[in-house]
Amino acid sequence: MGGTPENSVMAEESNETPASGESVWNFAFGSNLCPEKRGNRANLQIEEVVPGELQDWRLAFNLRTIPWLEPSMASIDPASGQSMHGVLLRFSPESFKALLQSEGDGHAYQLEPVMVDAYDGRRIKAVAFRALPHRRLQEEVPPSLRYLKLLRSGARQCGLHPEYIKWLDALPHTPRTPWQRWVSATLFSTIMVISRWGSPLIGAYLFRLLRWVDEKPPLPLRLPLNIVILTPVLLFGALVGSSPKLRSYNDPLLSPACRGTRRTSRGVPAWRKHR
Repeated sequence: MGGTPENSVMAEESNETPASGESVWNFAFGSNLCPEKRGNRANLQIEEVVPGELQDWRLAFNLRTIPWLEPSMASIDPASGQSMHGVLLRFSPESFKALLQSEGDGHAYQLEPVMVDAYDGRRIKAVAFRALPHRRLQEEVPPSLRYLKLLRSGARQCGLHPEYIKWLDALPHTPRTPWQRWVSATLFSTIMVISRWGSPLIGAYLFRLLRWVDEKPPLPLRLPLNIVILTPVLLFGALVGSSPKLRSYNDPLLSPACRGTRRTSRGVPAWRKHR
């Protein structure tokens, strides 16, 4: 059974490197399902990748982001009798610290201890990212199509259970205007470039600033502040937008599948119970 909310560890309290030499398993279920995405994130060195199933939890799109940019992002919620699928990623302590920084540096997620049934038969103790209580939406909001495509592509490349992939394919998305799609794709691509240069905290600080602009200043000031902040970032992204790595991030291409032998899911696929 997965961990309970009472056992959660706040990510901002967990950025310290684990005990010397200890590897850390992370259960990934969102955009980090996509190998291309993982490869572009903060130069992470992943020691092992294996698909797995997490019992008594469900995929939830309830991480509050910046509504005009991305409607929501993935998290997990307790759900007795249900299950979800993802990939187990084994990191060195140094790479796991970089992953934490690239995932908001403790301002978006808390770490949830979980026990995952790997497709190769092992039961692996891991941590999963769950939205911090004050960042959780009261009601789930369908994510953007850009974000859903990362999950769907990653699930296929990593060989997740076919019925779970079918469920992901049927999920609705929140429509975006062409301008919103371009800004979102360009912004996230640019952040990935900066992360590959070894500066994952820059992206975390940028999104914290954008959230502040979206919530705190008087409404008439928000648009000009966004323009001032985003213009240089988007111009940089447009200049390097011809990079093959950026193109593959925006429209993920097939890359080597995750290692691990697929294990048949136990019982009736519980994700069918999801909303």
